[in-house]
Amino acid sequence: MGALLSELLRAGADLRAQPIPTQGNDPEVDNELDKYRCNVEQLRQLLPSIHNQLLLERARLEAQRARVRSAAEWARASRQTL
Repeated sequence: MGALLSELLRAGADLRAQPIPTQGNDPEVDNELDKYRCNVEQLRQLLPSIHNQLLLERARLEAQRARVRSAAEWARASRQTL
């Protein structure tokens, strides 16, 4: 997530550093810029939700890892008592 955010910030800074062509000079460029802005706005709205889902999944995986580790330790200990 951090890398994606960093890349978006870098791309935004690069775009702001370049002069924006006046709207109406090139309809194809205008259309592509509108699509790009719309996509970035949608992504900006979705990123917090995606981030939260990833945090939940990481917590679930860490809990599962702890269970597996505990089971492995139990199995090791039970072999030693036999």
